Amino acid sequence: AGLLTTVARPVLLGLIVEELERVTEENENDNSFVFKLIGGLCLVLLLEGWTNIVIRHSLTDFCGSMFFTLCAGLLQDKSQKVSCVTTTTQEASLLGNDVIRIYDSLRFAVLLPMALSGLIGGIVVLVLTIGKASIVGLVVMFFILLCNAWISQKASQAEEEDLFAADKR
Repeated sequence: AGLLTTVARPVLLGLIVEELERVTEENENDNSFVFKLIGGLCLVLLLEGWTNIVIRHSLTDFCGSMFFTLCAGLLQDKSQKVSCVTTTTQEASLLGNDVIRIYDSLRFAVLLPMALSGLIGGIVVLVLTIGKASIVGLVVMFFILLCNAWISQKASQAEEEDLFAADKR
């Protein structure tokens, strides 16, 4: 799905524009190749939407639900082995807070392969399309990536402080 967005779509759009310019310059009335390219673009857009839905549904919902079920079973097994004399809410807190947070993160983490393939495909198309001038775009992308990593680190620190505060309660 990532390659469809960053490689197939821009290449087809470029071919459509080139073919329309050629047909206009040569005053041809035969637009059949342009219509084939437009049909190919429609097919790519359809496949892109379909693969996005399949990936998000199968990986996020199915695998996430399996993870949550596995953790709930393990926590239930552990809570049955705990002595009845000691009363602890640690297992309930773990299931109620930590597992749900990991589950939410896991739902978005499964999109990583699609994002990485899209990033690599986008860089290749950028270099092939623009050439040496693409270095400026790559530097900007790298700078934004560093800013995003810094913001993520700050968010992780805030979440860790929140978890520590929840554990103290």
